[in-house]
Amino acid sequence: EWRDNPIAQELLDQTLELEERLEADGDGTDPQWRVKEVADHIADLVATLMRETEHNALDEPTVAAQFVLQHLPGIDQEELGELFGVDARTVRERKAGTTKTIRKDPERVVLVAQLVYDLRRAMTPRGVVSWFRRSRPQLDGRAPLEVIDHEDIDTAADLLRPLARGARGQLGA
Repeated sequence: EWRDNPIAQELLDQTLELEERLEADGDGTDPQWRVKEVADHIADLVATLMRETEHNALDEPTVAAQFVLQHLPGIDQEELGELFGVDARTVRERKAGTTKTIRKDPERVVLVAQLVYDLRRAMTPRGVVSWFRRSRPQLDGRAPLEVIDHEDIDTAADLLRPLARGARGQLGA
């Protein structure tokens, strides 16, 4: 699986490049910062692979639900239920870990987790919940939760992921 990943391939290429630059820098002073340049690029690639791996884990609905619960501490069960599209009792069961599978709308749970993933470093938990409720001009005045509630999940994902990533990017997260 990693063989086909372009980031992993670039990481391998950069590691070989680092070896060449280290060998060319006989005294280890790196006066033109050629070694540091490649080392910094490798660090960026590793961080990108880590984010990709974390994000891909959210494709599993039970993992996604636990991620949201973990990253939105202090948010009450009714509000979490609104995000997941379930009642507070179901949220309590998910928090307690008694839910082994997500039967009701697992695609929604995955989308909510992916959006929380993108928003969590740019906003407080309360801010994340507000993001879902606040109307947006990019959505013709609708709130993200309205889009999730009334569009098919693929359309909702196509509309909401860029907005969430944009919020993350505004703060450089």
